[in-house]
Amino acid sequence: MSEFAGNDSLLEMFLYETSQNLEQLEQIILKTEEAGGFSEEAVKEIFRIMHTIKGSAAMMSFEDISKLAHRMEDLFFIIRENPAVSYSSSEISDLVLACMDCLHRELQSIRDGDAAGSEECRRMIERVEQLHAVMKSRVDNTPAADSPSKASGSPAAAQGGNISGNRFEAKITFEPDCGMENIRAFFVIQDLQPLCAALAYEPSELDDEAAKRIREQGFLLHITTPLSRDELVRHLSQTALLKDLEVKEAAQEPKPAKKAQEEPKQTKSDVTTDEYRFQPQSMISVGVAKLDRLLDLMGEAIIAEAMVTESPDLPATPMPDFRKATARLRRIMQEMQDAVMSLRLVPLAGTFQKMFRIVRDMGKKLNKQIELKISGEDTEVDKNVIEHLSDPLIHMIRNSIDHGIESPDERVAAGKPAYGTIRLDAHSAGGDVIITISDDGRGLNREKILKKAKQNGLLNRPEEDMTDREVYNMIFLPGFSTKENVTEFSGRGVGMDVVVKNLSAVGGTVSVDSTPGKGMKVTMKIPLTIAIIDGMNVVVGDLKYTIPTSAIRETFRPTKDQIFTDTEGNEMVWLRGECLSLYRMYKLWNIPTNITEPTDGILVLIEQDGKRRCFMVDSLLGRQQVVVKRLPSYVKRGDRLAHAAGCTLLGDGSISLILDVPWLVGAEI
Repeated sequence: MSEFAGNDSLLEMFLYETSQNLEQLEQIILKTEEAGGFSEEAVKEIFRIMHTIKGSAAMMSFEDISKLAHRMEDLFFIIRENPAVSYSSSEISDLVLACMDCLHRELQSIRDGDAAGSEECRRMIERVEQLHAVMKSRVDNTPAADSPSKASGSPAAAQGGNISGNRFEAKITFEPDCGMENIRAFFVIQDLQPLCAALAYEPSELDDEAAKRIREQGFLLHITTPLSRDELVRHLSQTALLKDLEVKEAAQEPKPAKKAQEEPKQTKSDVTTDEYRFQPQSMISVGVAKLDRLLDLMGEAIIAEAMVTESPDLPATPMPDFRKATARLRRIMQEMQDAVMSLRLVPLAGTFQKMFRIVRDMGKKLNKQIELKISGEDTEVDKNVIEHLSDPLIHMIRNSIDHGIESPDERVAAGKPAYGTIRLDAHSAGGDVIITISDDGRGLNREKILKKAKQNGLLNRPEEDMTDREVYNMIFLPGFSTKENVTEFSGRGVGMDVVVKNLSAVGGTVSVDSTPGKGMKVTMKIPLTIAIIDGMNVVVGDLKYTIPTSAIRETFRPTKDQIFTDTEGNEMVWLRGECLSLYRMYKLWNIPTNITEPTDGILVLIEQDGKRRCFMVDSLLGRQQVVVKRLPSYVKRGDRLAHAAGCTLLGDGSISLILDVPWLVGAEI
């Protein structure tokens, strides 16, 4: 394990920034495959990423990671310096992605507390070295394998000699309280060296003492580079947690780096009047645990506000000024809640981008030509919710590729383009986000699904009474698969039920529509957040329940002629030409109450995914924003409280169970 393993903040920064670099690398590789080759800009960017990973891993003493990144850097150095060299972009892309997967596994081992470095990593180093040797043999006068290191030069070597190039002085100021300024300065140097003919910096020793100096005075760079000022500015402005950047054209050779304790001096003759000043948006990194704590406190504040404004002692006391003050407090609390919730919202772009790799790899293995089109990737979702989305999306994309999209020959024979298309879309709808995954493949086969369901004993209704959507949704049942042969990707009957489990964990739902021969469409509906929801509080006997308002279509008091019983003894309600199932909540859960007739109570019409049911309650308490508290596992053990998605504390101090809408509309009750 690295000597830095005990420094949690430093290790966390290394893992985060390396992961970000690898994700960026994957996107570059996938885009180059679409373009049919590596552009000059792509090669430079890949070289920069590898150089950064190499330097940071070496600093953390993760030698195998550093060595693998160094070998990849050498490979792209040949491509960068010899544009005419012949190579297979597909072969290099496969190798880079394999190396990237290896590095991801190395990072996960580090997160798990295991030692970095593995036999797999060493094998990948050998593969890269073999390809490097082949490409090197194709180039006359090929530079040595360590040319990138020599070309970049050390700071000490950069302090003397007449070296040609544009000369600049740059001053970098990091965000306040970002921490570890000396380490961040080290990353800047590692990232900048390949682009410089000469480079010196102040403080010259990036130790703990330097961190304080950089924090107070900034990090000064003396640069000689073939880059123009605008190009240098664009490069340096990508520095993480950058607060301020000043770039000046120097009028003389870059000066020797001063000792850490010396103050940088500058005269008017040192610089010209030409100056660039960069002011990026102020940003600060905040740990998720701190945001979780803030959200919890916000929830407690909402409960406290409700306890004050809804106190049972208030109605007997006329206090108009108090009412005004509480109304203003409620508005402020709403704005605060919106602000706190927005801090936790992250775009779906990162999750969506990962799907390109899955489509690419599976398409190659199955010899299928597939194009993935995405839209709405800027849609934002709570971080806790988005963490439950990756697995469902992966399973649905894999299902479309394996089951839905036909082979090129089969598609052409059916009059379709050889290329199959999968579309991934997201958009906001009120307090929910709708995600759809659609393809133009063969679609679902109703008869085949029903046959498999019969074989597995999964049918609990006559098949003629089931709608197409109900039949298609059976693919999400545990153990269900229509695949005759088990393959690397499907056939074991696992995976699709993971979609339902993950979405149910965050209050989401999923449904399927399909047209045989045309394709299928999966619709996922998930809440923006699972922490604070709008709910309707209802009363049944002495108990209180909360129903999410997003699922309530209307509430009404029926008349006697609206209530009837069907031939099977099920109680029904007639509402504007539609027969709806009626369930009395006091009967469902054996709750003592004086209100036993629907005409004396209130009916709540609940709808989700096209399913509609009416539930009878004694009365409505009103609409309120409630803080969702998850029930402990020992409380929800077995079938007890299966109807409860959580609980909340109401303004009068009483506890209300939050009803699980998917259970209400889908369970056999």
